[in-house]
Amino acid sequence: MSAVALSASCVLFAATRGGSGVSVVVLLLVACVVQVVGELLFTAGGWGISTGLTPREAHAEYQSVFTAASAAAVMVAPALLALLLVDWGVAGWFALGFVFLAAGLPTPAVGRWALRTPGRTEPPVTVS
Repeated sequence: MSAVALSASCVLFAATRGGSGVSVVVLLLVACVVQVVGELLFTAGGWGISTGLTPREAHAEYQSVFTAASAAAVMVAPALLALLLVDWGVAGWFALGFVFLAAGLPTPAVGRWALRTPGRTEPPVTVS
């Protein structure tokens, strides 16, 4: 659901183009809240995937790859966002929203597949 929230925030941010006054401020505040919800869902989902689908003996390796991918995204994001949002304007906001949807919507199905695929994961540890 993070993909939907993040994409919706992009549409809300794009909708502020050309507006003014109180309506734009309200729209920006709503867009910020929707974005924060999307970010929280993304972080929770990322932790669930990065810790819940890893073999017990390989948590360090999986966490290293997960962290490296996150760091790569943080390095690329400023240039990509400058291109999309500054150069492309409203179309860039829609493109970014599409990227969020394209990347995020398949994730729950892939996670469910991984959980039911024999040998992909181990049963969760239960504490007595």
